[in-house]
Amino acid sequence: MEQQDLSSFISFPVDTVPPEAPQLRLTLHAPPKLSLSLPYQIQFTISRESSSQEKPVLFKWHPQRDFFTPSGVALVRHTETGFDPIDIDHSALRNDGAQVVKKGRDQDDVLELAPGGSVEMLQVLPARYHEVLVSGQRYTLLWPGGTIGFGDWGTTEEHLGAGGIDKDTRIVLPGGPSIIFTAHAEQEAWPQRGEREASVGFLQSNIEEEEWRRLQIPGNIARKDSSQRESQAPPKLNVTLDCAPTVRRGADFSIMVKVAYEAEADARPIMFHTDIWRDKYTIYRLQDGHWQPWDDDKSGCCGFLIVDEPDVPVHVSRDEHFTSLKPGEEWVTWKCLQKVAWTELPEDAEAGEALRVAFLGGEVSWWAYGGREEHEGTVVKLPCFLWGRVQDPKDNGGRPKLVVPASSMIEFRVED
Repeated sequence: MEQQDLSSFISFPVDTVPPEAPQLRLTLHAPPKLSLSLPYQIQFTISRESSSQEKPVLFKWHPQRDFFTPSGVALVRHTETGFDPIDIDHSALRNDGAQVVKKGRDQDDVLELAPGGSVEMLQVLPARYHEVLVSGQRYTLLWPGGTIGFGDWGTTEEHLGAGGIDKDTRIVLPGGPSIIFTAHAEQEAWPQRGEREASVGFLQSNIEEEEWRRLQIPGNIARKDSSQRESQAPPKLNVTLDCAPTVRRGADFSIMVKVAYEAEADARPIMFHTDIWRDKYTIYRLQDGHWQPWDDDKSGCCGFLIVDEPDVPVHVSRDEHFTSLKPGEEWVTWKCLQKVAWTELPEDAEAGEALRVAFLGGEVSWWAYGGREEHEGTVVKLPCFLWGRVQDPKDNGGRPKLVVPASSMIEFRVED
């Protein structure tokens, strides 16, 4: 009965999906009880139904970017007479399309699904939804449906050397999935709750309160000691490169950059600034039997930068210059080396000549343990032109330096 009454909130029912389009479906899972002062984790599963199109589909979707938005999920309170929609204040979100939909070489958040396949994601309920809940009330989070970014048919590997994914087509992820929960307050208040929330924000204090409550259980003191040891050591990131075996003169050519987080399976996720993966690459040429860095004698100056404007505050969990990884995961981006109008390759390279490229390594300007949901309230400052190193905090909050080692070289050949 409740599902039928909620149908008025659905904007894109299943029958709005064209039969020739990718048939994607969303399901949601979460506990039936929500604590007003502890993290509330939701599981998102996107599955693809079988169809006549046997190729995998590439698309972009992330709960934080596509679900918890002004046009996304509806939060409704159950009443004696029906349902009462709850208004959410989204004013703190940046209205910046470049930060939420990244085209071309940058493939962060690109998902690949074969027919019958599925992918799962976890996301903590954002503070702006959590803080409006009232103890003892029953609520529904309902996905009304919406359009999401469509990349292309095929695999990620098939887009190597072609500049990555660069399509503006939108497809429908139909509405209807929902979760129902009842909010409640903890019986015993955490003594430091008010102080910590004022200092680190709502979501981070939820995480700390959850840890405090775990430590009240006998036998969990060892976990606290382990967490303290973890906080003293930087994470380990390794970089590998991949590319097409050949490059044609004047054709688009990009290399795939994979950044892997190597850690024990039970280690915490990390957030980090991705600026060092923009330009820290070198081309090598074979000279006298040895691979030597190629020195491009061009100035490298193109256009201009405005550098006298104030630094810009950004939320690390929502800004495109930051990403999050769990142990064993990889972040994938692309480095473009050539377009029709320009090239970073030797212009005098002859057909058949082999070239190599490597990532040089470097120090990450900002990193911290914790995933996107833990850092929703974390703000740092970038230069006014946005893609420089983090300016504040300059010392990364006192954390140890995270130095990423150089990658191995990969080879490709020039062809006419």
